[in-house]
Amino acid sequence: MKTNLKLTIILSLFGILSSASMFSQQRKVNYGSDNKYESTIEWQDHLPYNRTISVAAAGNLIYCATPYSLFYYNKTNNQISRLSKVNGLSDIRISCISYSGEYNTLLIAYTNCNIDLIKNGEIINIPDIKNSTILGNKTINNIYISGNLAYLACGFGIVVLDVENEEFPDPTYLIGDEGSQVNVYGVTIGHDSIFAATETGVYHALLDSPNLADYNYWSIDQRIYPDEAFTTIAYYSDRLVVNQNNEVYNTDTVFYYDFNIYQWEHFPDVDNLRKFSMNESNGKLMIVGQSNISIYNSDYDQILFIDRPDWKYLNSRNATIDEDNLIWIADVTNGLISTPDGIEASFIKPNGPYSADVFDMCIEGNSLWVASGGRSSNWGKLYNKDGVYFYNGQTWDSYNKNNGFHVFDTISDMTCVAIDPTNNNHTFVGTWGGGIIEFLDGEVINLFDHNNSSLQKWLAANYVAISGLAFDSNNNLWVANSGANSILSVKDNSGNWTSFTLVSNAWGIDIGKMIVDRDNQKWILMREEHSLLVFSENNTISNPNDDHTKILTNASGNGDLPGTKIYCLAQDNEGQMWIGTDEGVAVISNPDNVFTGGNYDAWRPMVEENGYVQYLLESETVTSVCVDSDNRKWFGTERAGAYLFSADGKNQILHFTEDNSPLFSNFIVDIKINKENGDVFFGTDMGIISCKNMPSAINDPSVSPNSFSINFSPNPFSVQTTIKFNNPNRTNYTLSIFNISGSKVFEGRNIRSGKIKFERGNLPGGVYLIELKGEKVFRGKMVIK
Repeated sequence: MKTNLKLTIILSLFGILSSASMFSQQRKVNYGSDNKYESTIEWQDHLPYNRTISVAAAGNLIYCATPYSLFYYNKTNNQISRLSKVNGLSDIRISCISYSGEYNTLLIAYTNCNIDLIKNGEIINIPDIKNSTILGNKTINNIYISGNLAYLACGFGIVVLDVENEEFPDPTYLIGDEGSQVNVYGVTIGHDSIFAATETGVYHALLDSPNLADYNYWSIDQRIYPDEAFTTIAYYSDRLVVNQNNEVYNTDTVFYYDFNIYQWEHFPDVDNLRKFSMNESNGKLMIVGQSNISIYNSDYDQILFIDRPDWKYLNSRNATIDEDNLIWIADVTNGLISTPDGIEASFIKPNGPYSADVFDMCIEGNSLWVASGGRSSNWGKLYNKDGVYFYNGQTWDSYNKNNGFHVFDTISDMTCVAIDPTNNNHTFVGTWGGGIIEFLDGEVINLFDHNNSSLQKWLAANYVAISGLAFDSNNNLWVANSGANSILSVKDNSGNWTSFTLVSNAWGIDIGKMIVDRDNQKWILMREEHSLLVFSENNTISNPNDDHTKILTNASGNGDLPGTKIYCLAQDNEGQMWIGTDEGVAVISNPDNVFTGGNYDAWRPMVEENGYVQYLLESETVTSVCVDSDNRKWFGTERAGAYLFSADGKNQILHFTEDNSPLFSNFIVDIKINKENGDVFFGTDMGIISCKNMPSAINDPSVSPNSFSINFSPNPFSVQTTIKFNNPNRTNYTLSIFNISGSKVFEGRNIRSGKIKFERGNLPGGVYLIELKGEKVFRGKMVIK
């Protein structure tokens, strides 16, 4: 059966072994009319490369896979290169790789049954199984190559791929009872037979059977624990070796079947730790376990036992021996390990964060910090030990227990980050259970909890749960202290701590993320449905008599919030509060009205799609809102990827998904923008990816093609503001100001300077539209208090 679903990406004019740098670490993607306009955008992955799961030797290249991407090491020049969705791979979630030396082809299998071949400098995608209508467990567990055929051990059976012709010559082998599906963990061939390790025992069939797709030619071996799970299998030196996996952790048992005496035996001197792979490599048998690797010769003498190369404990998953007898180990903690003897070792991995987990991101200047942890769906602990990661615009550093930071010995679940706006090397990290960790210049200098601050323990548990951190304009650090008697604390710019009980019905409640708006009001997400807490201390921390607290709800006149759950919020450049909910987006135009009077009900932007007018993203759960320097809105969603909308939210500019872009997942956890260079970082549930060379406001459909943005300082303003625009030729401009209904309220002519000081005069408070016409057209909005 010849496949019709093959996508080939030309990567090089040379063969796969001819160049170590034929794959770029970035690729440029032209999205064309699918995203409303044509623009070339550069993408870059920020994935962990220490968590390797599979390795394959291909001459001078050693390929190593992580669950998210691939990298390869050139033994000739010691160069490391990365390969991911950004520069050619068709998918993410790699399960295993295998190399055919005869056909100069690397096979990459994904957990969703997608397949990539790297063959003669091309990446060839074969998505037939992924796109098939097969029901059940569609995953590829392992690959066994024999000649031109690759046997794919799948969650439902065995699929055979002709590597040479890139087709599937046989129907799927469904080998379970009466041709039912069975989860196949591994396949091997030997002694004129094909063997399969499955969730219900060891199956076998004669290799020359008339039709291996017919279950009648397959039998289960009744002599060795039928109905038990066998997770790895290998044929070596006239023995069939299998691993029985028990439900109790680290109670695996390795057996072998000796074809000379026709019986099963326990494999001698092998421990009961979890076994992840068995394979013949360069004439040796390798049994790869949780923390050690055993290598045997054809007489089944153990010739090497590896457990601590270079005195580092193994956490191995796969291994191979190359043509130079170097041993290469895929390790989920230490990356790719090379060792000649199990003692001396080299550790190889591209730079990246420690893990792909993302819960919160914070960026100031070129400093990006990522909190990896979070909390469970019932607001309990996850015990995530991955710590926090820091990106300086070039390289990543990670801080956790494995990197020698002992503060993480007893602390897990990083939930939030705040960077000191006056010093980008000064950072605070909130944790779900351990208080706040303070960093300065990459070193831990403080740990704040209930013992040395105003922070308090969660009433429902015996730990300090921090859900949000944010600085105000006076450089005071505000802390959302979930579940405490006083759920809000502040560390002022002098280092003094103060807690706030807020209103009587707002203590001991579960709260989430927090932002501080330009009026220094605190906006705190609540676990309770339809609820958003707003607090103002009127910039007088020590005087509780002028504090104000209000809980916004879905009631008209008290917020009119849509949906049942608030997930995120951000204040835009005009002072409006944009709110992400489980029913799309809402906007509070005048957030200062919450305590000063006037309307503060949310309204919902309307967009037109396919001739229908609907609320903005009303069918999506919006998980992240981010505002760029042109006041455009980025929205991350739970199921539909990331959107870029015009400043007013009425026009869709971009829509990135995992299908039309290198985006790793449609589940966007957080979005952050580097305001200095415009780079956009997407934190997904499968890792971080960024894009650069984003189009500026000139590509905003709400702005005419020859329009450019103007800057206001301050905005909003109460007495006077300065309007800046670019006028190098000092040509005449006309300034027009319109109210929100479109009526002109001011006009000034013959303006030549690129800076205008504007007095509010008799204009009432509100949002105004500004237009400067001349050699160019400048448009924007300003807010008068």
